[in-house]
Amino acid sequence: MIEFSIMNFKKGYSLSALVIGLAVLFVSVSRAGVEILAQENNDIRVRIEPIELTIYHKDGTTEPVVYRVPEVNTLSNNPFYGFKKLRDYLWLMFSQGNLNKAKVSLLLADKKISEAIELIKNNNTKLALEAGSEALDKLKYADTQLNQVDDSELEKKDVFNMMYHAGYAYKEVMVSMENEFEIDKEKLNQIIEELDQFNEQKKQEKEAMEAE
Repeated sequence: MIEFSIMNFKKGYSLSALVIGLAVLFVSVSRAGVEILAQENNDIRVRIEPIELTIYHKDGTTEPVVYRVPEVNTLSNNPFYGFKKLRDYLWLMFSQGNLNKAKVSLLLADKKISEAIELIKNNNTKLALEAGSEALDKLKYADTQLNQVDDSELEKKDVFNMMYHAGYAYKEVMVSMENEFEIDKEKLNQIIEELDQFNEQKKQEKEAMEAE
């Protein structure tokens, strides 16, 4: 009986040590991922067909935009998607400073809109809407973080411009879902309306910046 208990203890200890070891490894990889993201934020947005659109201004001018989003391999209907969400959470948690948090959150938002695109291709409108809604939430969080960055930061304007274009690109994706079969029109319209509000706010901020 004593030997059996000792064996069980050893097995439990070994399992606990393995779980802790894997957790430490996962955190380490996630922290390394944050450093990589900070350096390659633009480079990884070139792997799938870009979102092309035109922004119309009140003075009659137009602004053609080619917005690139990253490729995604694991979608929310994948049984291992939970690990991806945990990794994303750790990426954001370990990001240092408001500017980096804004950049990482914007990248995660881009990944979510990529998921929405792929889910629509797979005729999974429910999950596509959820991905679109999450993309908007992460975009808003990125905006919140960027607003806390000092204007003297050289990269702030670049991140703002990406965020400005992102809002219009996300709307382009969501509007493309309007004719999808059995889509929740009410939820879709709510997302589009919130994107319109976000885009109008960013447009006003951009015009104010350019007028200075």
